[in-house]
Amino acid sequence: MKTMKYLILLILSALGIIGCVREEYIIATSDDVLMGTYFEEQSETFSSFNEILEKSGTISFLKAYGTYTCFAPTNEAISNYILDKGKSSLDDFSADELKTLVRYHVIIDTINSTRFTDGKLPTPTMYGQYLTARAYFEEGHSVFKINKEAEVENLDIRVANGIIHSVKSVLEPVVVSTAALIESQPELSIFSEALKATGLYDTLDIIPPADAEDKRWFTVFVHTNQVYQEEGISSYADLYDKYCHTGNPKDPADSLFLYMSYHILDNSLKYVADLITETAHLTLAPLEVITMRLKGDSVLINEDEFRGIIEPGAPINRLMSDNTTANGVFHYVENDFYIKMRYPFPIYWDVADQPELRKMVGMWRVPGWFDIQLGQLENITWSTDTPIQYVCAPPGDKQARLIYSDYLQINLRTAAINWVEFTTPLIVKGDYNLWVCTRNVYDPDRRPIFLVYFNDEALPNIVATDQYLPNGTDEELLLQGFKRYNFEPADSTYLSGGNYYVAQLAGKVKVPTTGNHKVKFVVINNGDKTLWIDMMQFIPSENNQMWPRIDNQGILHDKPDWYPLPETE
Repeated sequence: MKTMKYLILLILSALGIIGCVREEYIIATSDDVLMGTYFEEQSETFSSFNEILEKSGTISFLKAYGTYTCFAPTNEAISNYILDKGKSSLDDFSADELKTLVRYHVIIDTINSTRFTDGKLPTPTMYGQYLTARAYFEEGHSVFKINKEAEVENLDIRVANGIIHSVKSVLEPVVVSTAALIESQPELSIFSEALKATGLYDTLDIIPPADAEDKRWFTVFVHTNQVYQEEGISSYADLYDKYCHTGNPKDPADSLFLYMSYHILDNSLKYVADLITETAHLTLAPLEVITMRLKGDSVLINEDEFRGIIEPGAPINRLMSDNTTANGVFHYVENDFYIKMRYPFPIYWDVADQPELRKMVGMWRVPGWFDIQLGQLENITWSTDTPIQYVCAPPGDKQARLIYSDYLQINLRTAAINWVEFTTPLIVKGDYNLWVCTRNVYDPDRRPIFLVYFNDEALPNIVATDQYLPNGTDEELLLQGFKRYNFEPADSTYLSGGNYYVAQLAGKVKVPTTGNHKVKFVVINNGDKTLWIDMMQFIPSENNQMWPRIDNQGILHDKPDWYPLPETE
C-alpha cells in the first residue's frame, strides 16, 4: 500500500492537483482565426498586447500559419506592468524592448495545458529561455502559474495556428546570471559567499551573448542557511573550517573548492524534469558524479545502495527549484551533500529515452508508431539506412506494460539491420552485470537472437527474444540468466511462466573508466520478426540483481513485505 501511495502522489503532483480540485477554466475555440487576428478581435482583453505586437513589428508572423503557443497578458496585466516600470504608456518603451517581451511570451510549438507538468515546459520560448508551469492551491481552488508568478486566467484558447493561454501578469525574461540571482537570495548568503571565496562565483557570472551558438549553461544545487545550521554551520567561516584543508579555497585541489564544484553541473541546463531522466550527472568536480533517484514523488541526490545497504539521499525541494537564470538554473536541496567515495551503482537505462526523441513533442510518449532514420539519434546507430521505430503503446495494449509504455522496434536480422550500437549513459568505473530487457513472444527462430558486445568485447551469453520468461522462482531464474525487471504484481503472469517481459543476462562487464561506453547487438539469425527493446540495466556485481524493480511510470520499487505473491492457478 505504501508503494501505491507513492505512485498516486507522483501522478497527482505531476497533474498539479494534490489536495485540491482543479478550477474549471473556460476553453475557447477559434480554429478559423489566426492568432494575430484573434488578438485584434478580442480588444476587450488583448488590445494592449495587440498594440505591443504592432509597435514591435511582430504581429505579421502570428497572422501566418504555423505552430505557436502564446502566453498573452491581459490588458490589466500590461497596465500594471507599465506602472511597475514607471512608464506612462507603451510609447515609452523601445521597439526592441517590446520585441523581447513578445519573443519571451511565444513558443514555436503547440503546448496545451495537459502538458503543464511539474516544471519546465518542453520547448523554450523564442527568446531562448524555458518557462515553467505549476499548479498552486489558493483560496479553495487550484490555479496554474507560469514562472511561479503569472497566474493563468484562461487556458487552451485554440486558434488556427496554435494555442493561447491568457495570463494576469507580464512575463519578463531573466537577465541576471546564476551567481547574481543566488546572491540576491538572503537565505543563500553562506552558499553565495562560498562561491565568491572559491572563485566559482565568477564562473557562474558569465552570461553568453544572446546570439552565441554554443552557450555555456550551468545547473547549480544550493543549500539555504537553515540547512547549514542544521549541520552546525552558522557562517561561511564555519563552512571554511569544515572543508578547506589547504588554506586556499581557490585551489582546484582544495576540499572546499571541490565541495562547491560538486554542486555544479558544467555546460548543462537541467531542470528537475531533466534530472530524473538520467541516473547520474557529471559535476564540475573532476570525474565526480551525483546520482538521481525518483522515489515516490521525491527526487533524491546520491541515494545509493552499497552491499545491500541504502545510503539515504538529499531531497530536492521541488516547489522551490527550477529557478531560471540568464545562464542556467538552480535548485534547492534540503540536506547537505558532499563528494562521496563513489562505488559502482545501478544504471536503469530506458533506451527509448533519447534526447532527440524528447524534443519530438508530437510523438514523445504519445501512442503511435514513428520511423526514426539513420543519423537522427546521436547515441544510437545501426548498419543500414533501414529506419528503426519509436513505438508508444496505447492503454490496454500488452506493450503498454513496458516502462513508460514505449520501446524501440528494430528489424534486427541478417538480411536487414544486422547490428545496432548504443552509447550508454554515464557509468561509474567498476564491475557490472549487463541485463537486456525486452518484450518477448514465443516464436522460435523468428524473433531476433543476438550477441552483445561491450566496448567491442563480446559477452558470453546469447540473447534470444523468441522465448517467454521461464518458469521458476526468482532464484531459479537468476541461475539461468533471467530475471523479472518490471514491477506489476497485479499481472496474473507476474510470477508464473509465460511472462512477456524478460531481462536476460548478457554477461559481466568491467567498466574501465567513468563515462559513456558502447553496447552493440550483432544478430546471428534471420528471423522475420523485430526486436522490441525496452531497457538495459547495469547492476553492480555485488548488488542484489532482482530488486529494485521498475513500474510503468519509471518508479523504482524495493522488495515489498508481501512478496512473493502466491502462485496463480
